[in-house]
Amino acid sequence: MHRVRLSSMRDLVVRIILPVIAVLSVAGAMASEQQPLATASPSVLVARLRMALDMYDEREANIATDELQAAGEAAILSIEAALSSGDTRLAPYLLRCLGGLGGDEATSLLMAAVGKHPHTQLAANAVFRLENRHIRRALTEAELGELVRMVGESEIIAAGNAARVLARCDCVDPALKAEAITARFCREVETPTHPESVWPAYLSPRVYVLNQFLLAFSDLGTPPIPVLASCRESSTAAETKTWLCLALGMAGDARVADELEQLIRMDEDKYLRWAGIPAYAKAAGKAAIPLLESLLNDETVTDYEPDNRVPGQKTHLIRGAARRALYGTGGLEADRATQND
Repeated sequence: MHRVRLSSMRDLVVRIILPVIAVLSVAGAMASEQQPLATASPSVLVARLRMALDMYDEREANIATDELQAAGEAAILSIEAALSSGDTRLAPYLLRCLGGLGGDEATSLLMAAVGKHPHTQLAANAVFRLENRHIRRALTEAELGELVRMVGESEIIAAGNAARVLARCDCVDPALKAEAITARFCREVETPTHPESVWPAYLSPRVYVLNQFLLAFSDLGTPPIPVLASCRESSTAAETKTWLCLALGMAGDARVADELEQLIRMDEDKYLRWAGIPAYAKAAGKAAIPLLESLLNDETVTDYEPDNRVPGQKTHLIRGAARRALYGTGGLEADRATQND
């Protein structure tokens, strides 16, 4: 007699029991037509999603996904089971659902998708939905390898997303993160590959894509300062030096505060000035408050208004950035920092 050994009761639930319950529940619900959609269990919703995809019913698939997300953390176990099934048709919908759920479990499943689907749109999809999360657990070799590969090799917007995620991986060596992110950042500065437009961004495409890396440097903090400073010292291109100055500011290097102040006051590129404001605030701290307050009535507007903007409403680049920076430094206008400009 052969015995099937499962590693844990959780494996038993995830691999066998939940799928069986889901099929039986959906069959019963369809037969009786008495089970309200709003009260369907997560396992039933996953089964509904699968059946909708079998019938090429995109509308029903989206409804099931939305209801699954509305179930909150109670849906995690069913989503994990579905992702483990190997049915890649489900994965984009389940990743979208996880992206709308908070908590470390949802974050962990998104990261697992990065490692399980390397070199695919599914990995890029998962990274996109991880962008503003902290990844507190240790990464597997596959997960870390794919993240680093994406930073170095993916098209620039996906690479910027991956840089932000990598920067927020708490258990990854800071030096490794700094090296990977700095290398791609410098390459993009010197050899631009950005698209002609980025929707719905209100920044120039070049500043938009490079700002993703600046945000990653902000998340990293001080560890990348030595490698950024070394790159800046060895560079001979003025623009490269400027962008590395911005990166150093975002990392909190006080030595570049005066230079960033001059960039904000004098540079002709309004999008570069926009990028300089948070960098200056991080580098100068509370000393930045007087300049930031002086920018609150700045009338500079963007040339890249998104199509979804209210007609006639303008995005004031400089004053908006100044308000947000004041919030971070504890300035007098902090309570207005989230005001829409």
